[in-house]
Amino acid sequence: MPRVPLLLVLLCSISACATPEYRQEYATCEQKMAREIPRNFQVVPVTRSHSFLVPTGRSTCIQRGNRSDCQAEMRTEYQYYTAFETQDVNESWRWGQTRVCTAQACLARFGNQQCKGAG
Repeated sequence: MPRVPLLLVLLCSISACATPEYRQEYATCEQKMAREIPRNFQVVPVTRSHSFLVPTGRSTCIQRGNRSDCQAEMRTEYQYYTAFETQDVNESWRWGQTRVCTAQACLARFGNQQCKGAG
């Protein structure tokens, strides 16, 4: 299962303020790194948590005429467990190398790491 936060960061970094030239260099480097650092899916352990409510032992009561309505106060607790997921263990390395490749290509071609021209 792909890691969504990494994909969001990737999309934001490519599209936010990137020039068309930067996006082109990135796409070229992305293809190159896909060949050099192929996907390697493995089942890996990950820590996950499950939250649940437990009573604190205290309650809040509201007097309504001759009757009291009481509600137990609750707090959130977490139970941690190990799950196993299939992940591309090369994803972070490939993404980082794609960014380095792009910065180097932009620097060589435009004199800066953002592929911004003089105009």
